[in-house]
Amino acid sequence: MIETRTAALRNELEEPRSSDGDQLPRLQSLQRILQGSVAVQVNSGVLSVCTAFLSGEPATRLRSQELQQLIAALLEFMAVCKRAIRVHFRLIGEEDQDFHTQLVNGFQSLTAELSHYIPAILSEL
Repeated sequence: MIETRTAALRNELEEPRSSDGDQLPRLQSLQRILQGSVAVQVNSGVLSVCTAFLSGEPATRLRSQELQQLIAALLEFMAVCKRAIRVHFRLIGEEDQDFHTQLVNGFQSLTAELSHYIPAILSEL
């Protein structure tokens, strides 16, 4: 799940766009992916992964290597989300300001929640 969302965001950020200047499809796609990543309302997304695997419960303990891979994936995911939010800001018009604010607030909230499991995330972002 984390790698899939990271790849989707990265592809959206790196995909070359037509030279005619039409950014609407890119904006809509970016908004959809960001909404499902940092403005989660239906389920807790990435946070549920942290709760399940980083809470320290014996049933969900990961081996050291798996734990490091998960943490690295989460840090990469959050870094790509942060970059995508910056790109989103450059693409939006006045009508999308409120939505952008929701994305920023969702990202900040998610960062704060993840910091309970990965304290280093605060210094990484």
